Amino acid sequence: MQGAPGRLVKENREYPDMHLKKKLLFLLLFSLSTLFGIGRDIYVATNGPGNGNPAFGTWTNASPNIEWAVNVGTNGDTVWISNGVYVLTNQVTINSNLTICGFTNTGPVIIDGNNSNRFFFFNSGIIGTLANLFITRGYTNSLGGGVYFRGGAVRDCIFSNNVSGGNNKGGGMYVSVTGIIQR
Repeated sequence: MQGAPGRLVKENREYPDMHLKKKLLFLLLFSLSTLFGIGRDIYVATNGPGNGNPAFGTWTNASPNIEWAVNVGTNGDTVWISNGVYVLTNQVTINSNLTICGFTNTGPVIIDGNNSNRFFFFNSGIIGTLANLFITRGYTNSLGGGVYFRGGAVRDCIFSNNVSGGNNKGGGMYVSVTGIIQR
């Protein structure tokens, strides 16, 4: 097409497959964001009523039990644990890529194993994050008296008086693959 003398002007036409490419790109980005991290918040409080709602999606219907909250979590979710002391009666096994974070605005989040339980066991292939927790008096005859961690990050956690019995390693925490430990 000829415009002003000596200048070529391209035709203004859309390519029919351009809309399809845009739709496919949107679908791909949406799928990736759902798979890798747009998660929900799950709440735990020492006095949490649970209200019979297994989602534990607000502080008003928070779970009183860390294990219950972890069990409803899926990849990308964050389990927020309110300040207080939580005495665990059994190990919490993590089967999803979760962030487990102490909400410490008014005091520490203390997780006490009562010298009889390991706190958190991250299953094979699970990458998690632990943050703002005081983990004390965990015990196991295996590896990692407080936490057995396969990969992920541990930030601002304190490990105190945890025991890995026998000739095992990792009284406070055992990392079997790779992990980032901060502070």
